Amino acid sequence: MITKFQKKEKKENWMITFFKFSVFILILLAIGFLVFWNIKIKKIKDSLNAQLASIEKEIENLQEKNEALKEGIAHVGDEDYVEKVAREELNLQREGEKVVSFILPESKEEKGSGKHLWQPSYWKEWFSEKWQWIKGLF
Repeated sequence: MITKFQKKEKKENWMITFFKFSVFILILLAIGFLVFWNIKIKKIKDSLNAQLASIEKEIENLQEKNEALKEGIAHVGDEDYVEKVAREELNLQREGEKVVSFILPESKEEKGSGKHLWQPSYWKEWFSEKWQWIKGLF
């Protein structure tokens, strides 16, 4: 009689252990699933924030352009303003006048715009690209 009780007790211990292990595995899977989706949602959020910043900058540029156009509309009847715009933007001139233009030499920044290996900005950009690639994997 004692031996039957011990066998039954061992059988119940194995079932309890199996149940605990199964619950543990399910909890780990749930945590992994939540972490994975959290990373995906963060990636989407960052993308949307970048789009939002771009659109806000575009709105700001359009508002500045709108102000400039309103200012231009206000000066439409002013002959001095019309003459100024015609000379500066359309390169018009009066009879007998000659237009003189000056060609400025290239600055050093424009000449040496190529990035070289010994420049810190080259390495910073390279590491940034690699980091973005690694982030893109997740």
